[in-house]
Amino acid sequence: MDWQSYSSLMSGCHVYLLPSARVHVYSLLEAMYHGLAVVTSDGWGIGNYVAHRVNGRMLPGLYGLVSWQSANGQLSENYEPMSCDNHELEDSLYATLRELISYDDRRSQLATAGQTFVTRELSIERFNAEFGAFLGQIL
Repeated sequence: MDWQSYSSLMSGCHVYLLPSARVHVYSLLEAMYHGLAVVTSDGWGIGNYVAHRVNGRMLPGLYGLVSWQSANGQLSENYEPMSCDNHELEDSLYATLRELISYDDRRSQLATAGQTFVTRELSIERFNAEFGAFLGQIL
């Protein structure tokens, strides 16, 4: 699918659901960029991009269960729990989707905050400015 068709598809949606075991950065940020309300899990690394009830919803139930940082700093994973029932995640997913379907204003607030996060905090201009400042300190 070409970018224009993909962008058109994303722009026609309201919610992006990704209850993953660990961060899938590109997908989350792309959904935010397109103005979708992001609903994801509390998997490893996701909290670096999604602030619960600020720019998305983070559902509890996966943090430390499937992916975790070991004592030596290495990422460890065990995907076996993903094939088991996770009632905490299922219940919060149901409640969250029901709320976002019922209350357009809450869904819109998340979408706007997510889009603002991506365009302001993760812009190439900001990166270049911060990197330039860093180089200025060490050179």
